[in-house]
Amino acid sequence: MKFAEATPFSINLQKSFFTFAFSLSFIPLSWASLHVTEVGVFKGKNPEGAQYLADFVLSDAVEIREVEYFKVNRLGILRFPFYESRFGRIYPQVRILDAGLYSRMVQAVQSAGTLGASGPPAGTRSSAQGAQPSGPGHFANLGFSVRKIFPLKNAGLRRANAEVVLEEALVVVLGVMKSRMEEGYWIAYPAKKENGKYKKQAWIRDAGLRKRIEETVLREFQKMSGEK
Repeated sequence: MKFAEATPFSINLQKSFFTFAFSLSFIPLSWASLHVTEVGVFKGKNPEGAQYLADFVLSDAVEIREVEYFKVNRLGILRFPFYESRFGRIYPQVRILDAGLYSRMVQAVQSAGTLGASGPPAGTRSSAQGAQPSGPGHFANLGFSVRKIFPLKNAGLRRANAEVVLEEALVVVLGVMKSRMEEGYWIAYPAKKENGKYKKQAWIRDAGLRKRIEETVLREFQKMSGEK
């Protein structure tokens, strides 16, 4: 996982935003149960001019890290983790389907500090305004589905990608990986390589929810491929 090389990104970003807004035009503002419960805001570091990087926790259950925050024509825009192939093709790893959730995430970044000349101090982390802490059993109540499995060819140990949709509001792309050491498969989460190590950019915090998601993905992969 890496950021794309510097491009005339301000134009591409505006096009991406309007495409995103159009795709959400028929989705009602959020009634989903995913809410921003924590946000960390850091100074942007990539060459394309992101003002900030933000780490989100949604409903105390899902972490999304290093989301880029841009400001275009006074609009706050978020760019989520993506994978860029060696041929320059971009594959989003995290997508927001719900306009209300997207709006709350933008507002959470803006509320984490004063986004003026000085901006929030580096490393600002806080509970989001209006956060709704999850009570006991909340994780078990989060709905999810495996929307699609994409088999891969000539991709080494990565045999397929799976789109997992949480609460009809958030898509995370997981990888089905062939184990090197033993028979079977395991699930990889969106990550990028830094200093020879992989750093997760999306993660399911709760072990029970994570286990249910991974078991469902592997079961659907096995039904599709016939592999065990």
